[in-house]
Amino acid sequence: MLLGAVFSASEARAADVTISVDTTYSSAQSIDTLTIANNTTLTLNGASVQATNLVMNSGSRIVFGSDDAVLNVTGTASIPGSSAHIEGDGKVTLRGGTWQITGSSSDVFGAEIDIDVANLQLCSSCTIDASERGGTSAVAGGGSASGTRGGGGGGYGGTGARGQSGGAGGAYHGAAMQPNLVGGGGGNGCGNAAGGRGGGKVRINVSSTFTLDGDVKANGARGLTASGCGGGGGAGGSIWVTTGTLAGGSGGQFLADGGYGGSSSYDGGGGGGGRIAVYYNTMTLSTPQSSSVTGGYGYSAGYGDVGTMVFVDRGTNVGSVADDSLYAYEGWRWEADDGNHVYANFEAYNSALVRGPDSNGQVLTFSGTYKLSNSADWYPNTHNVTLTTANFDMHSSSEIDARVDRASSANPSNSRELTLNVSGTLAMATGSRINVKKLTVTGAHSATLTGSARVDADEIQWSGANLTLDTSAQLNVDGRGFQPGERDGMGEGADHGSRGGGGGAHGGRGGNGQSGGGGGVWYDSSVGPVLAGAAGGTACGSSQGGRGGGIIRVQITGTLMLNGRMHASGANGQTVSNCGGGGGAGGSIWVTTNVMARSYNSAVEYMTARGGSGGSTSYDGGGGGGGRVLLEYTSLDATFTDAKKRYISVGGGYGASAAEGQSGTAALLDRDDVDLDIVESWRWQSADGPFTFRSVTTHRPLYTSYSTEVIRDDGNATTVTISGALTMNPGVHWRPTATTNISAATFSSNNGDIITDGDLNITLATSASISGSAVFEADALHIQGDGSWTLESGVVFRSPDMFLDDIGTVTLNGSSELEGNIRGEVANLRLTSSSARIDASEYGSLPGEGSSPGVSHGTRGGGGGAHGGFGGRGRSGGAGGTHYGSAKPPVLPGSGGGNGCGNAAGGRGGGTVHIIV
Repeated sequence: MLLGAVFSASEARAADVTISVDTTYSSAQSIDTLTIANNTTLTLNGASVQATNLVMNSGSRIVFGSDDAVLNVTGTASIPGSSAHIEGDGKVTLRGGTWQITGSSSDVFGAEIDIDVANLQLCSSCTIDASERGGTSAVAGGGSASGTRGGGGGGYGGTGARGQSGGAGGAYHGAAMQPNLVGGGGGNGCGNAAGGRGGGKVRINVSSTFTLDGDVKANGARGLTASGCGGGGGAGGSIWVTTGTLAGGSGGQFLADGGYGGSSSYDGGGGGGGRIAVYYNTMTLSTPQSSSVTGGYGYSAGYGDVGTMVFVDRGTNVGSVADDSLYAYEGWRWEADDGNHVYANFEAYNSALVRGPDSNGQVLTFSGTYKLSNSADWYPNTHNVTLTTANFDMHSSSEIDARVDRASSANPSNSRELTLNVSGTLAMATGSRINVKKLTVTGAHSATLTGSARVDADEIQWSGANLTLDTSAQLNVDGRGFQPGERDGMGEGADHGSRGGGGGAHGGRGGNGQSGGGGGVWYDSSVGPVLAGAAGGTACGSSQGGRGGGIIRVQITGTLMLNGRMHASGANGQTVSNCGGGGGAGGSIWVTTNVMARSYNSAVEYMTARGGSGGSTSYDGGGGGGGRVLLEYTSLDATFTDAKKRYISVGGGYGASAAEGQSGTAALLDRDDVDLDIVESWRWQSADGPFTFRSVTTHRPLYTSYSTEVIRDDGNATTVTISGALTMNPGVHWRPTATTNISAATFSSNNGDIITDGDLNITLATSASISGSAVFEADALHIQGDGSWTLESGVVFRSPDMFLDDIGTVTLNGSSELEGNIRGEVANLRLTSSSARIDASEYGSLPGEGSSPGVSHGTRGGGGGAHGGFGGRGRSGGAGGTHYGSAKPPVLPGSGGGNGCGNAAGGRGGGTVHIIV
């Protein structure tokens, strides 16, 4: 052939053609075997060339001079020669049977590469390359220019970085599952520093086998540097591959990285990563994880965001998207442009960053497993997410977080709700973490948090068949409840402009700030706590109160193995300018399970909802009130011993010189036998009634830092009916303010007391044993029923109106005592020690009162009160009273003595004891 030959006639047919001089085809050609000789160029200008076979020798070139040119080799295209090139400034289209690009350093490159063949082989030093041939800053995703600072990086699969003090980066756009766009170019920087072009696009369809030992690339270009300014890097482009079998060794990889920003005084932002999607039926490629969609480096301007890359295993049921399994490497995003996401499996590898969904209402459904492995993270960002899957698996150090990107700190306010509908198993390995605003888990047959796995949220709603928390695992809503101002006037501590803020409230009242704001008032239910803790009040110096604890609700139909912890404590108040904000109140933990188990035997609290401490300084903030805990179960596993019932804390927060927060409410409830175990403190609230149990037992908690173990009421009359035993363990104090009615078969108290300004009515069916230094004290103490009472040494029953209403045997041992006005009937009365007493001394009429009191005198001594005998006259003063009443039976109290001069009060008369035995 002649040098520079041009063929432009209508379609030409030839058996075998050897191109040995530079040649241009401008019309269709049909050839049996087309051979390109060494260092020879064939240019296709609008020509469709079809050949049965193609051979390209060393240094040979096929140049696509127009976008409509097509090279179709129906048999075998062999490129054994080194440095052979198929290239074009625009589109390169290859079709046919088997393409073997095996010559050293041979390649295919263009702005758009479209390959549709039966088989494709790419050698280790060979490339298919659309790098730096994509969009400028004028296309979608282009970075913004800056006339005085660095240009922004281009965007495509990832957002470009903002230029240093300069132009914004281009936004991500397009589809991730079928990527077919070019990368956006970087914005120009000041001083005419040009931004880099984005990567081009590559589409490869191989019906049989794609053997990849080399590189398929669509990288963005680097931004230039001029006059101290840097242009933005171009974004990576797109690579979309479909093949039957994907094979290859360790060197095979797909690359769509963002370009670097230009580096100077004002650096250009790095370009965002591109997009890669590879579909296959079978994969033997050894290192898919070496492929990359990394964002470009921007020096002081920062990296571009990572792009999206997915390998899709179509299995044997090609065409059924629901049977596809997705494997994400480095970066991924669930995007609205890809429609609903219904697949078999998803796994994120190689520290991949998964983002999205990027809009509300997207569906994420998997018939198999959704897995985050090898430190992969998922950042759902600002949209509510519902994931439905058979199995959910988080490997070590993987996270689901409320971040925007890995360079940002976690910000829970950025996140919304994550719902995991899991029908099979849920597994979180040690070091894995979920940190969102609200987590809802439903349906998991088996859920396990291993090692140090944890969930952090404002609210956790968890339901399923079985749940296991390992010894260091936790569900944590500490300091994730109401923020300052969110519950103003309804539990929030009061603000104060010049002193300490009041503590927030929930199960317990908040402590008053030092000379400052009042503590909040309690709210919510003891038997069904569902609200978060209130925040502490803001103090002077704008020292904010601590946030309250959040909400944990767990419902398990099988077994809860709680070796780990659930935390819902309030946060501490801030300290600013010598002023302390109030502590936040504890939140709520409500657990319902069929079987409760804890094989971990160390004495460690497994549920806490404590109040936060007030800020401590010159004007201390009040302590936050304790939260609320309720643990309901049907049965206790043998591993859950009685001692472990105490490992719960709802103590109030420390207030330093301000008031401490009041303890909250905590209990365990056997739903089958209706046994109630109260831990640390409790409040009987009329809205929670009626209160009917088989047994009630009170426990002092494992640790008592700042709170007193107290049982309270809500100011209304309380009736507690117990068919079995009421047991008060040491150090528990019942402090009702209104009438309290208690009915029990048996009653035991070891240094646990009941003291009230109201009436206390106790009905006992069988027996009571009261020991320690217990004190039962009421305005009116009414004891009834057939039960017998034994009071051990040191016990005191005290009331100005004590009625023993036809009860069984009363035994007073040691120094025990019935004190007050006492009446009634008992079966037997036994005082077994000389120190035992029934004492009504000084329980009679008040000074100057009674049937015949002594006469008071303003300048001299008062007269003595009378009863069985006359009262004596005061010295030069008031007359004594006159005797009254009857000796058979004596039923009246003694009268009070008269007051003397100088406000000297007369003595009170003796009371009455009328016991029928």
